[in-house]
Amino acid sequence: MHSFVDGKDRECKLKITIGSAKNYREKIDIIDADPSTIIERMAGDMSLRLDMLWHFLDNKEAVESREDFENSLEGTALFQADEALWSELAFFIQSLRPAMSDVVDKLMEKYRELTKRQAEIVLKVANSLDLEKASNTLEKEAMKIMDEAQDQILKEFTT
Repeated sequence: MHSFVDGKDRECKLKITIGSAKNYREKIDIIDADPSTIIERMAGDMSLRLDMLWHFLDNKEAVESREDFENSLEGTALFQADEALWSELAFFIQSLRPAMSDVVDKLMEKYRELTKRQAEIVLKVANSLDLEKASNTLEKEAMKIMDEAQDQILKEFTT
């Protein structure tokens, strides 16, 4: 179980179990799918991750409603919630498939590296005066990073 503190100073606990994962299969299969597929899908979909945060919130009684919960996720709280979700997911997959432990660790490392590089690009673009050029640069750089990450993940799985 991984936890974080939301924007209203409430401790929120995430817990992924076989039962809760089975109940979530329609949106994303975290039981049988390849870990790289899961991470790739989640990395590009913040709405999915927000939905997962709510679904796997173990202590829903600590918050008034889903809307209240989502409205309390801003700034540091959102970052901590996202980190807790990724950590809980990694723990779940590693517990479910111990042989995949090293692979999951590498994939999580790559995801964090990708996120850091995207933030650097956004900062670089934000400092640019030419907004149209900055937008094009951001799009090209983001695509390049995603392609590199996917190539690296595929190489790790095929070797």
